[in-house]
Amino acid sequence: MAPKRRGAAPKNSSTTAEVPTMATPYGANFVRQDMRRRKKTCASKGAKSKRLNQIYDKGGRMKRKYSKAPEPITAAPTSRKQERAQRHQHQTLAAIRSSSLLKIKTKTEPRSFSDALTPELLATLQEEADDLADFRPPDEGETEQEPPQPESCCPEELTRVLREVFGHESFRPGQMEAVLAVLDLKRTLLLLATGSGKSLCYQLPAYLLREEGLTLVVSPLVSLMADQLARLPKCLRGAVCSGQQSRETAREVMKAVRARLVDVLFVSPERLGMWSFDGCGMPPIALACIDEAHCVSEWSHNFRPEYLRLNEYLQGALNAKRVLALTATATKPTVQSVCDILNLDFVVRRDRSFCVAELLADAAQLRVQRQNITMDVRTLPDSDMQTRELIKVIRNEVQPTESVVIYVWRKLTADQLAKQLRPYVKGGVSAYHGDMLADARSAVQANFMSGKLKVVVATVAFGMGLDKPDIRLVVHYGIPKSIENYIQETGRCARDGQPGKCVALVSPKDYQMMRWLESGGAGGGTKVPLVRKLLMALLREDSQAYPHHPLSKDALLLAGGKEEDLPKGWQPYCLSLDQKLVAKEMNCSTDELHSVLAHLCRHAAGYVSLLSAFPTKLKLRFFKSDPQQLAEVDPLLRQVLPLTKKVGPVHSLDTAKAIAAMGGTAGQLSNGLWQARGDEFSVEKADFGYMVSVLKPVSESQLEEWAAEISSINVRARASAVEKLDAAFIALTRAAEARERQQVSDPDSTEPASNSTLNSLIDAYFAATVEPSTVVAGSGMEKRKRLEGALGDQYTVASQARPRPEPTTTPPEPALAPPAAAVVQATVARLLMDPEWPELPCDELESIVQAVAQFLAGVGSVVLPGKKWNQHHFWCRFRNMGDFQSLEEQVRSAVRSSLPEIQKHKQRRLDSGAIPIA
Repeated sequence: MAPKRRGAAPKNSSTTAEVPTMATPYGANFVRQDMRRRKKTCASKGAKSKRLNQIYDKGGRMKRKYSKAPEPITAAPTSRKQERAQRHQHQTLAAIRSSSLLKIKTKTEPRSFSDALTPELLATLQEEADDLADFRPPDEGETEQEPPQPESCCPEELTRVLREVFGHESFRPGQMEAVLAVLDLKRTLLLLATGSGKSLCYQLPAYLLREEGLTLVVSPLVSLMADQLARLPKCLRGAVCSGQQSRETAREVMKAVRARLVDVLFVSPERLGMWSFDGCGMPPIALACIDEAHCVSEWSHNFRPEYLRLNEYLQGALNAKRVLALTATATKPTVQSVCDILNLDFVVRRDRSFCVAELLADAAQLRVQRQNITMDVRTLPDSDMQTRELIKVIRNEVQPTESVVIYVWRKLTADQLAKQLRPYVKGGVSAYHGDMLADARSAVQANFMSGKLKVVVATVAFGMGLDKPDIRLVVHYGIPKSIENYIQETGRCARDGQPGKCVALVSPKDYQMMRWLESGGAGGGTKVPLVRKLLMALLREDSQAYPHHPLSKDALLLAGGKEEDLPKGWQPYCLSLDQKLVAKEMNCSTDELHSVLAHLCRHAAGYVSLLSAFPTKLKLRFFKSDPQQLAEVDPLLRQVLPLTKKVGPVHSLDTAKAIAAMGGTAGQLSNGLWQARGDEFSVEKADFGYMVSVLKPVSESQLEEWAAEISSINVRARASAVEKLDAAFIALTRAAEARERQQVSDPDSTEPASNSTLNSLIDAYFAATVEPSTVVAGSGMEKRKRLEGALGDQYTVASQARPRPEPTTTPPEPALAPPAAAVVQATVARLLMDPEWPELPCDELESIVQAVAQFLAGVGSVVLPGKKWNQHHFWCRFRNMGDFQSLEEQVRSAVRSSLPEIQKHKQRRLDSGAIPIA
């Protein structure tokens, strides 16, 4: 009898295509170890080496004071000294974790299982069992009475389950319609306001479908998943699989999923698309729920590239039977985009149900903001007046014990404002933003939720996943980036149904700065020439930019290609990209690069397959036996070692090359090596990026068409972001004007005019199909008047240089006013000939133009980060010179005019030896 293959992917009853049998022995690893942990030496250099020398003595033994990790951070820092101490502690723990094989818990992991998954149930998991269970094990004390059949459920039956199982007397508006649509196999989008009970709309179907299969809930934030897990009813067994878990915890969660112990699994879209999920053997997916579904759309206020591929994952690889998408903040263009991308055909609102076309044609718009929230807006000239007004609001408009959230748009502002408020606020004030350590952020949120902390000054990073019902005041210290952001952030207020107040303190100076950065900081690397260059490097068979690895027959089939569809003599191939290096070459963020590749997958379906969050390298470090001796007894190592490159004690494996040669999937390769390692060797993932498989040849016309379309999507998205900011500014200033008029005409009124005005403008915004800023302004003329009043001459220039899709050939440059052209040209020439100016990763004209324009505008970029270059004498030289697109056009003209002089200057420096010859 053949031995059981450890690590092989179990059969997935939810998939229709049969996975071919691998010739590679991923599960037949014979290097069996006792899994004892032992220390290892580290050959790394620099600061890390110094840190390790502090941890270990000369004999290689770990010093006693480091053998146990310090207690995790439980208090948020309130001073620079405390923050530095926490960062030092964090670095020490990270060094211990990366250098020691001791079982040291160096951070507090979030909870992984709900209360319904008792220790007794988890104890039933067998250590070596990886097979998919055929049925769901019953709960302890569960009755033998079968739940109602989902297909035959009627409203009366659903109400009975709601009362007896979930403990609610009746459904809220829209909930029953959504549940019935899901059970009826309709691919549904649910539009409900924050705090209206969207979670029940997947919890109740999950209960009815738990014997049929798993309910998969895709959420954008770890904090949101933790909150949803904590609030899961006792009748459902839930678990979380996230990037903050250790490898062992994630394996335990997936083992419970395969054993059918989990009814509801919360997962991030990035984790869902990770190569480690490939081949993990998921049970049948009865329901896939997509929370915060507006993240799917490029026209949304917080687009997430990985969301764009959810339909590919859920309907393709996982074959989900039902799909439910949830959102509280979606305009009609966003709704249409979400339904197109996720292939949804039914929409439920709290008043009625629609097909998608009916909703888009419906002129009626329900009130978006909740009735128990009162909104107030005040216009102030500068930050000093904003701070004084904020202190007055906190002191006079809420009780001393009530909780307050203050939203700001910059991390630096959060730190500074928290420090300013501490002397005036009893109950404590803390900042919260993305640059803080994860443990410190968790401590702030925990203290705020428990009532130990009264006021949090936060960026948009604080919000989703926050379910504190008794927040009485939400303040916007400045302008939110969009009306959707405003609704989402004010939705944290008074979720218990009691009265709550939201105050916005608006400054035109803030708006000017935000609009400048919004127009200049996004969309930098997605111009047609740069996108075309990237696509040529990926899709042209003769390109030498990245090594091409021919796909074996097994690897081609697993990537979704068919050998019979290939032209004679053409070989499919795969390649890997380091996301940081490629993003630097394109002068864009890694999210923007991911967006380009995700759009490519949509447009090039059948031609290209993409794996994201992919470790392009696997590094093997051997501690005891000689690797060649291990390869004699282990078939997997026998195939892997010849493909590795040895540098010192490290054997580095090009993951894409190994998969192309050996077949199988990235998950199978990693899991096979991970299960074999023990104390003989370690496996480390490195250089994360993407693996692109090219399954069919691509013509020049197709490549040009895809490059133009992808670039135009990102340009339109950048223009949409500016429009949304304009709409938020206009709506808030109109509400502030209504308040001022009321104070003169009717100072004793109990109903604030700003509240009614803002409610009507928000409803009109969400009912609009185009030009949201024009809708809230009232007319195009009114919009122009308001923006000119706030921006001055800047808006006049901006209106003449609106972002537009770039043609494949660059048009002639418009004539510029002689003084402006001369000043910009002289500045650009001096900057590019400055000895401090670095060699850019990409010498394309558009890349140089974008880098120079952002530099002169004072906008930090991937190539030229603001923290490093903000002291340069040309930094921020033209910040107040019109709209960013106008500045970019002038810089493009100046670069073209200055190129001969710049090339001569560079050649003279090369001849003199000032620049070393590469």
